Parts: sequence; C-alpha cells; structure tokens
Amino acid sequence: VSETQVEEFYNNNPASFKLSKNIVKAIFVKISNEFANPSYLKSLTADTSEEGLNELREYCLQYAKGFDIFIENWVDFETLKNNIPQDITDVPKFLKDNNQIELNDSNYYYLVRIQDYKLRNDLAPLNYVENNIKNLILNQRKIEFLKQIEENIYTEGIRNKRFKVYNNE
Repeated sequence: VSETQVEEFYNNNPASFKLSKNIVKAIFVKISNEFANPSYLKSLTADTSEEGLNELREYCLQYAKGFDIFIENWVDFETLKNNIPQDITDVPKFLKDNNQIELNDSNYYYLVRIQDYKLRNDLAPLNYVENNIKNLILNQRKIEFLKQIEENIYTEGIRNKRFKVYNNE
C-alpha cells in the first residue's frame, strides 16, 4: 500500500479516524530522589535534537528508575498517567494547561514533558492510524479479489454449463 493511497484514504474518510482516547507525544522520567537534579533534567528534556535525546538516554540509563521517550510516536495518555503519582480527573483541561508535569513522592522525582497532544474525538494524526489504514485497504482488496473469483467461477460455470441450481424447499 503506497503512502499516497494511505493519505487519500485518510483524507476521504476523516469521520472514521476520530480518537477514542487522549494521546500525547511526551518524555517521561522517573528517578530516585537521591539522584534527581531537576534543573538538569528539565534542560535535557527541553532539547529534542538527536544529540540532546542521546544525552537524555545516557543519563536515564545511568540514573533513572524508568523513562520513555515518545517524541516520534503517539502514546495513550492513560499509560503515562498511570506512571505518575497524581490523580488527574479532567484530562483535556490538564493537557491544555500543562506542557510539563513535575512531581515528587517519598522515593522518586517524576518529570513529564508533553510535546504534543490530541484529545478524544479529535481527528487522529495520520501517523497514528497509518497501519490501520493499510490493513483496511488490504482487507478491501481481499474482499474485491474474492468477489472477482466468485464472479469468474459463476461466469465460467454458465459458459461451460457446469453448474446446478438446488432448491432449498
């Protein structure tokens, strides 16, 4: 399936690609309070260049209890929310008002930098639904192919007078 076909399908069927959940592109870091350097971590997460992300990865591999970098891919906000010690009840308002979450509990410092977000019922980004679109196009092709085979068999049967019609009564 070509990129052009994917884009065409996406543009012709926007109602089919409404989000059922809130999604984000973000950086998540969970680090022990004893190793946490909030100002340094904030500067690392602010630099999304290749070098900056490599430096962040190296730092996190050495000191962090957990981290994820979702800059290129969208992720369900619930997944991120379940990893921080804060109850967020109004997610749309929270995402609109915050591009950074900084929290502490007794053991860990948490930093989440939200690069981008899409809310439930928004049009899903193309790269988020691209694989689904490819599968839909392939399934449509399979259905058409099977219909064509059935039609060819029927046509050939009529032409060669090699079929019987059974009455179900």
